[in-house]
Amino acid sequence: MNLTKAIVSRALIIVLTVSVITRCRLSANDADQTPEGPSSANTSGITDVSLGGPALTEPSGDTKGQVLRYGLGLVFQVAPRTAAVSCNIRTIGTGHWDFENGTDVVVFNDIATIGRQERIAVARNEEDVNPITGRKRVAVTYPIQVGFVPLGAKRPDGVVYPHAGTGFGFSQALCFDVNNEGYYTPAEAKAGGQDPSSKRWYLHQFTYDGQTFGVAKREIKSGDSPLNTTDGAWTIIAPGLSVAIADGDDLLLPVLASDGKREVAGVSRWCRTDGDWRPSMFYGISDGTEPSLIRDVDGSLIYSARGHGQEGETVRVWQSRDSGQNWQQCLNIPTLRSNAPVTLVNAADGTPCIAANQPGSFRATLCLWPLNTQRTDYGPAIVARDCLGSFGPAPKGTTWFADHPTATTVQLADGEWHGLLGYRVMAFSTDGVGAETPTPRTGCYIEQVNSTGPARLAWQF
Repeated sequence: MNLTKAIVSRALIIVLTVSVITRCRLSANDADQTPEGPSSANTSGITDVSLGGPALTEPSGDTKGQVLRYGLGLVFQVAPRTAAVSCNIRTIGTGHWDFENGTDVVVFNDIATIGRQERIAVARNEEDVNPITGRKRVAVTYPIQVGFVPLGAKRPDGVVYPHAGTGFGFSQALCFDVNNEGYYTPAEAKAGGQDPSSKRWYLHQFTYDGQTFGVAKREIKSGDSPLNTTDGAWTIIAPGLSVAIADGDDLLLPVLASDGKREVAGVSRWCRTDGDWRPSMFYGISDGTEPSLIRDVDGSLIYSARGHGQEGETVRVWQSRDSGQNWQQCLNIPTLRSNAPVTLVNAADGTPCIAANQPGSFRATLCLWPLNTQRTDYGPAIVARDCLGSFGPAPKGTTWFADHPTATTVQLADGEWHGLLGYRVMAFSTDGVGAETPTPRTGCYIEQVNSTGPARLAWQF
């Protein structure tokens, strides 16, 4: 493994050793179990996934001479018939894995017009001087995960949510010394020395008034001023791979957290106090990284996290019926997917699915595997994107990637609820150095997951 890839792996793929825990305490009855087999047949109503072109390709504004492309996209509702996508940006042509460059938010009401909408720059990489080495360094800013209560959203009793039209964004940044060309190289990729600010976290307070999406406030957290839960028990250290979901007046966001002794993947609860959204509590669930969270049709929560080592191709799923306080593992499938990001997603009718890359395809074929009604097994794969079939061979020396899938059900201009799947497509180097070739296919894709069942409203307006 080259040095750059190793550093990113250490930063983003944290190897954990904790058992399943309940409300951040070890739980003896939640040990990993492999189900013997399905207890009922798959009843998925999913028919197919739309196959359009990239919704977003190149950021607007000053690129500072860099080649930038959009990547993964997280869709969220901002108002009745109006959604937005938080879309990260990558720096291309540097020979690196994961050289990200901030995030834009794009508000839309029709997936066909996303590319024509205004790009709102929320974050970009920042430069300063490393106090340890005296050299210029760059804070590489990774995707912003979002929690948002839409404008006009109502509680089940018909009363408008007290925090409607507000939300938050949480992201991580890592600092690297750079060379004269403005890039960090494998020989210069040691992050930050001992400077506590070499790892940073950004907390944005978002608003939407029906016309404008804005950032009301931005805070920078670091090792000497971490983002702690209000009970002081945990420090939130990295976001997961899905947008937050509502739980009463609170929002639940999958994250990684640390209590100073161990790092755990799980779910954080966020509350709005004195005008700001902040994490109030953390429910530890598993080892792993890149956790995801969805609401099941019966109101329970379903959670997954990407494993490491021998679990690189394993799919693990947990369920909670008490708003995240207790979790029980319901799935442990050893070889369902490629060793790549895996998430849980919903279709508009509520069908929960495993979203990951097909085994043997590396990341060239993205699939959805609907869960059965008991959530103890999965049904036949539904291909969301076969890059080779859609685009033909990748440019010489590269392979197609279609990865980092996320999905959200939102109401758009037609008044209907749409299950939207976001993912990135890129042509990635096959020689191991992390280079990427920009192509007309490169960008952020927002597709519709079509299903036959009645839509389940994600919000009441």
